[in-house]
Amino acid sequence: KTIPAFKMTYSIRGAQYSQLTQQGMEFRRFPLEFQKLKSTQLGFNMKKAETSSGVSISFTSNSSKITLNFVVPKEAENRGSDFALYIGRKLVQEFSFKKTQPIVLSFDNPSPGSETTYELVLPSFSNPILQNFIIDDKSSLKADKSKQKKKYLAIGDSISHGVGQDSKSYKTYPFLLSK
Repeated sequence: KTIPAFKMTYSIRGAQYSQLTQQGMEFRRFPLEFQKLKSTQLGFNMKKAETSSGVSISFTSNSSKITLNFVVPKEAENRGSDFALYIGRKLVQEFSFKKTQPIVLSFDNPSPGSETTYELVLPSFSNPILQNFIIDDKSSLKADKSKQKKKYLAIGDSISHGVGQDSKSYKTYPFLLSK
């Protein structure tokens, strides 16, 4: 069965200004009002800041197979999309997509029929919009309501972020510290 993004059967972390659009769930780290300001006023390039660096979605499902569909608008910043799937603190699968590829992530539940909680880490240099989940007909999908960890704030530049990790948010210094 297909579950559209607007059903909110997932938790969002790292994107306080997320919003539903006609395409699906857009993961925003900054308010839309910032688009009206110049880079000189903001102190950063807004187009680059609209990427999903540091954002993850968490959900629990008992489905034996799970598929997520994303789209990246042509006008959006996109240097390729690298995702990471975690179960607990363990990295179980990486997904990599070139700019022009459709983004379809499919994976199997390591414990079919049992509820498993997943964390999907979104890419650094892309802004994928979640369209839907596809799960087995008699399965469930629900938001992960586990307590969030303490927040860590690092003020710095691309070095503080972990330059050189391509579009892999899960290889940045802040993400690695969170694990």
